[in-house]
Amino acid sequence: MKADYINPFIETLIYVISTTAQFEASLTRPLLKTSSFSRGPLSGIIELSGDVKGFVSITFSKEIILKIVSNMFGEEIDELNNDVKDAVGEIINMICGQATNKFVEKGFKISLESHGIKDGDEHFLPSLEDRPFMSIPLESENGELYIEVSLEN
Repeated sequence: MKADYINPFIETLIYVISTTAQFEASLTRPLLKTSSFSRGPLSGIIELSGDVKGFVSITFSKEIILKIVSNMFGEEIDELNNDVKDAVGEIINMICGQATNKFVEKGFKISLESHGIKDGDEHFLPSLEDRPFMSIPLESENGELYIEVSLEN
């Protein structure tokens, strides 16, 4: 997988977290993943088409998404509920818009579309057949989140 296709998601996610949740998340070591199951209870799914095809899932640990949403709403949120799912949808929309701009700046013709929110422990993530997932963990003092990528070009 080319870094040119993944870096816009990393950069955009770090920016969105810092501006909407007012804390920093930092990249840790990427790894290949053989399972199509999530590493957290909530994932926002983005489908890519054009110069590259596939899926990018942004998966949140319970701790980090509750902190993000608490900071977004300005009040303590202590359970995963429909408001939290809606907030994940808004975060995914922000990521799609900003990542699209980064792709355009680089001359790529890539369309991004929100493909919904998945929830539940170890939920199934969409992937391309016979393509491994690359999992890119980000961590903060408030928990972990993962960019999980299945692409072909």
